[in-house]
Amino acid sequence: MTQVLTLRPACEGDLEALLDLSAEAGAGMTTMPVDRETWIKKLELNRGSFERSLAKASNSVFVMVLENPLAKGVIGSCAVIASVGNEYPFYSYKLSTQVMVSRELKINTKTQILNLVNDFTGCTELASLFLSHDFRRSMEFRGAGRFLSKARFLLLHDFPDMFSERIFAELRGYLDENGESPFWNALGRKFFGLEYTRADLLSAISGNQFISDLMPKHPIYLDLLPGSAREVVGRVNRDTEPAKRLLEQEGFFYSDYIDIFDAGPSLECQRDRIRCIESAEVGAASEQGSPDGELLMVSNRRLPDYRVVLTRATPNKDGLALPRAALDGLEIQPGDLVTWSQFGVKS
Repeated sequence: MTQVLTLRPACEGDLEALLDLSAEAGAGMTTMPVDRETWIKKLELNRGSFERSLAKASNSVFVMVLENPLAKGVIGSCAVIASVGNEYPFYSYKLSTQVMVSRELKINTKTQILNLVNDFTGCTELASLFLSHDFRRSMEFRGAGRFLSKARFLLLHDFPDMFSERIFAELRGYLDENGESPFWNALGRKFFGLEYTRADLLSAISGNQFISDLMPKHPIYLDLLPGSAREVVGRVNRDTEPAKRLLEQEGFFYSDYIDIFDAGPSLECQRDRIRCIESAEVGAASEQGSPDGELLMVSNRRLPDYRVVLTRATPNKDGLALPRAALDGLEIQPGDLVTWSQFGVKS
């Protein structure tokens, strides 16, 4: 990583770039629909969230974008949804085990059951993590994907009153080479009569009421589904593997909740046990003349003009010494308070 990467709140001027990222992300990214009106509403909500001007703070959605430091433009996104399930029910399948015993026949069997639940209601969701494919293997942007994933934890650290203590992420489930979800085709499609991509888009732009209307409320015995569907329960798509590893490194774990569309796993962690938050420090910023130092994520701790940069910096007894480019990226002056946390990889 040779550039100072900057993460900032998304604004109305990012609409076209976010639509392009959504199209590139493809199916399964419910929080990034390829739908202009949905993004216009989301960006308006985003502004109100960062300004803390919403009538209901629980409806806050914080979408942030990664800027290209070499040229104007947005190359990635991430988001934090303050509290799910307030306007529409938030559904998951909870995987549980049922044991059945017949003493007369001397048979003992175990079967797995999917129960439709709303257990994440009120919890904070991590969402919309995506880095454009053009920048994933570039040496100039090395670590950009990791930065997108981890930088949002500084927002949770800096403003804990805006978020739940229980944080989760719903990861994209397995899709085959044709972009089909074996799980959806075996289960959801039978009740909705919709292709996976269509159902996913409807959920993104119209809410989840149709799920309440049509989804079976009774437990689903996993053994009754075909093997192709059972095999992908809790499994992520290949492109999502890096995101899963990053969350696990931060202390997130799979707790047997899966997405109702593609059976992707939900990972969760208590906010204060996220490693990035545990290691975060706060102090005054100063300007350093040397480009040396540790590779750190640094936030300006300010709303609505929240900023996080990835830069080399040097902790000292008073706070953190930052290069001028990082101070400019954070839009702060020496003496202002900053939060910093370890990035955790060599560059």
